[in-house]
Amino acid sequence: MWELAAQVCSISNSNNYVTFDGEEFSVNSNCRYTLLTTPNSLTVFSVQIWYNDCEGQIEFVLCINYGSLMIYLRPGHVVEVNGARAQFPIVLEGVKITKVDGKLVVVINNHRIVYGKNGYVLIQASTSISGLTDGLCGNSNGIQDELSQFVQFGDGAAIAYANSFIDQSLPTCIEPDPSSVPQPPGCMPANVAAAQTLCSILNDMTGENEGRETRKKN
Repeated sequence: MWELAAQVCSISNSNNYVTFDGEEFSVNSNCRYTLLTTPNSLTVFSVQIWYNDCEGQIEFVLCINYGSLMIYLRPGHVVEVNGARAQFPIVLEGVKITKVDGKLVVVINNHRIVYGKNGYVLIQASTSISGLTDGLCGNSNGIQDELSQFVQFGDGAAIAYANSFIDQSLPTCIEPDPSSVPQPPGCMPANVAAAQTLCSILNDMTGENEGRETRKKN
């Protein structure tokens, strides 16, 4: 039984997403974004969405890092685990991956992740990590203040942190580290400006580039 409560983060239409706490944003494509990561005190658990430009076609790849496992979900129901293609049914080290109604469903303890066509992602997180998560999905504390906690680090710091930009040539997931704000791992000082320009423009759903500003709901 999943303990869901309001712990749902989703992406639709490739780049429009809703955080655990209900904030709505959009992000640019052709980049890699950290949706969810947990603190070092817990078992390693992070989720990234990659928008890879493959000869003019955008390939949406979901990367899940759990414990010692690195899992890639690719179009066509392709699943790779630690560099090797896996065959269904996939059950290993607390992780189960199945195909349901044309989508890939990943169950990790009390967390469920659904990966579909055209960059569709749904993350249902257990209440056990409520208030502990970082990344674009937010901290799941029920307050719509996503990314605003990084305002003290200067304009663009929240964006640079949350989007976890890494060079397109690096074939690995890199987890953000809170101690590295405003420069997440994989984003060297010389690349911060480029990261913010190329990948780290967060928009609210009005379509205006507002950087770290969020859409406020009444």
